[in-house]
Amino acid sequence: MTDRERVERARVGTDEMRLEFVKTELELGSTLLELAQTELSWESKEAADEVLAKAEKACWEASEQMAKAKLRNQDISALEGDLQSLQDGLDALHARIERAKRKRDTDA
Repeated sequence: MTDRERVERARVGTDEMRLEFVKTELELGSTLLELAQTELSWESKEAADEVLAKAEKACWEASEQMAKAKLRNQDISALEGDLQSLQDGLDALHARIERAKRKRDTDA
């Protein structure tokens, strides 16, 4: 096996690991988003904020690793859809938190 073949094999292995990492981060982010929504429904805003920050970190990590990996088009399409869904959920929860803050401030 030539050096070039070894390098290519290592790159493919690294990209496969990145792909699994991205999938795991997206799953984690989605789970944390659900938990943040639950915390907010229990009116535990501080806990919701903490969990939301962790969900955002998972989303960011997934996005960063996607940018670094050389993925097949079919993998990219599926991951981009999942990433967009997670980002949309995060944005919606942020908006919900802001509405709750404004309501609380006007009621006070």
